[in-house]
Amino acid sequence: MAQIEPSLEYLYEFNLMSYLEPKADSATVEPVVELRDIVLRFPGVLANDHVNFKMYPGEIHALLGENGAGKSSLMNVLIGLYRPTSGQIIINGEPVSFNSPKDAIAKGVGMVHQHFMLVQNQTVTENIILGLDQPRFFLNLKKYDEEVRQLAESVGVNIDPTAKIWQLSVGEQQRVEILKILYRGAQILIMDEPTAVLAPQEAEELMETLRGMARQGKSIAFISHKLNEVRAVADRLTILRRGQATAEGVPVEGMSREQLATLMVGREVIFNQRRSDKEPGEVILKLENVSALNNKNLPALHNINLELRQGEILGIAGVAGNGQSELVECVTGLRSCQGKIILNGENIANKSPRFSIAQGLSHIPEDRIGVGSAPNLSITKNVIMKNYREKPISKHWQLDYKAAKTHAEGLKSSYDIIAPNVETQARKLSGGNLQKLILARELSSVPQIVVAMQPTRGLDVGAIEGVQELLIGRRDEGCAILLVSEELDELMRLSDRIAVMYEGEIVGIMEDEDADIQTIGLMMTGSLRMDGKEDLPGHNLLQKEPETEAPAEEKAESQPPLAMANPIEPEEAPLQEPLQTFIDDAKTAQEETLASEDPKNFEQEVNERIEKFFDSIEEQDVEEKPAKPDLPERPLTEAEEKERVLRKVLGDKYPEDGEK
Repeated sequence: MAQIEPSLEYLYEFNLMSYLEPKADSATVEPVVELRDIVLRFPGVLANDHVNFKMYPGEIHALLGENGAGKSSLMNVLIGLYRPTSGQIIINGEPVSFNSPKDAIAKGVGMVHQHFMLVQNQTVTENIILGLDQPRFFLNLKKYDEEVRQLAESVGVNIDPTAKIWQLSVGEQQRVEILKILYRGAQILIMDEPTAVLAPQEAEELMETLRGMARQGKSIAFISHKLNEVRAVADRLTILRRGQATAEGVPVEGMSREQLATLMVGREVIFNQRRSDKEPGEVILKLENVSALNNKNLPALHNINLELRQGEILGIAGVAGNGQSELVECVTGLRSCQGKIILNGENIANKSPRFSIAQGLSHIPEDRIGVGSAPNLSITKNVIMKNYREKPISKHWQLDYKAAKTHAEGLKSSYDIIAPNVETQARKLSGGNLQKLILARELSSVPQIVVAMQPTRGLDVGAIEGVQELLIGRRDEGCAILLVSEELDELMRLSDRIAVMYEGEIVGIMEDEDADIQTIGLMMTGSLRMDGKEDLPGHNLLQKEPETEAPAEEKAESQPPLAMANPIEPEEAPLQEPLQTFIDDAKTAQEETLASEDPKNFEQEVNERIEKFFDSIEEQDVEEKPAKPDLPERPLTEAEEKERVLRKVLGDKYPEDGEK
């Protein structure tokens, strides 16, 4: 009882005591999951301190807490990844002991992790069936592809079962994780920040899916920092703070976002950050006709033109997969492109990230594990990755580790990174604390420009407040900030201007005083554009007939080629068939040209083949070649089908019989 007295006192103080009473129906129903006095210790860390947790049939139970409060650790105990130091796990009234996640799934318990556990070089289907006892000897992938496709459709998920994981966006990979656990037929599901990488529309679809599963009798533990989602979907909640449960089984109905935030962090949280009315300065970053391809070698960016000024936050809005990730990667030097990216008078397009850093650019990436950190290195080594060549960390051409450690300890304290010490490996940090580590490294260097991709994703409300204050503070100091976020409320609060992306184009830029969520939402879905163009990107690129045939030189100027590792010339005329047909054909061409299963060699292999192909073509007058060869009326052979795809992709550059 002594352990919960502070929380009870706190609830009385804020007039929240009534929320501690359990639902009437839960008093007469046996819990499907009960964790009793769970203690989990790591060297130097008490992750869970005598935590109790109950979940009932058909219930969505939210688990809240600050970053590092012990939420994921507690659920990892339930899933069999960690064995508790002490305490008891009871499933459907039966005490159990899990030695692995396989034991847990056998009891109907499955977990969708915050950090993906996928094999990058395997397909969606292969990842979903990985680890299953069947099949053992013969793998009928087409059969399993169809099963995965049907499962995806049943829960409202749109994904290609045959796609490789490395070809998918972060949001798509999250959906694969959800499908993987659903495929195993789990009745007790643990969702660790399941909407962290989803667009608002996708998140709402997931919420409806969770409600439907709860109506079917499934029990769902829902770990989230998004309080509005918790209020919308959860029945009850448990709150952890510093490893202890400060509230157990509190009904969610009737609770405001402010009350939830107060219970989580123990203080009032400011949700509406205020910016000063300071006028922005000169243009520091300028994008001119930037185009690029995505990881599937399909068009991702189309002639992007943007300006970012000193002392300004330019927000980028858009549904995931509309080019935001590719835009950030082009600016930061992680993706090749065509066009110009001018930073401080220097064209940084296709330059190394190190060159951009030297120009005063900081990058907060979307992928905090694969791009933002070195998981197996310590906190100290992660925070000095950018400035290890500078004083005082660099001394006489050697690393002064004592100075580096002092620097890391200062950032750990300033950014409230919860860890035993600065020698802790980054992979041992919670998702939120890992994000704080990246923020500490990128913002402490006093950059001229910050490119922030989902900087508050996975953070608790208190940490979000702190990050937003930091960004506003840097902006007021004259720093230019390119902020990409799928949280429209965040963009509306922080941005001086908001640019909306749809299908790889900027469809409109709005000043903060003119921006409203309804208008931005219409632009995000392609229903409205405010850039003076009449047609949407997919339409004007792939469907409309050109009014007149322009000379090749003029076309080259008006339609710059899309970027690849080794750029090729653009098609001479727009394709006439719908977008989906083009995408399907392009994917077919990729599959047929892919000789190696190694994704690292794929792009190089394709480019070499393209270069070799064009080297074999003799120069001819373009007018002598048909713009689009006629296809035979009879059914096509395999060789003829390959030829048809190449004709479609290459257009006028496809060689005639005498040139092959």
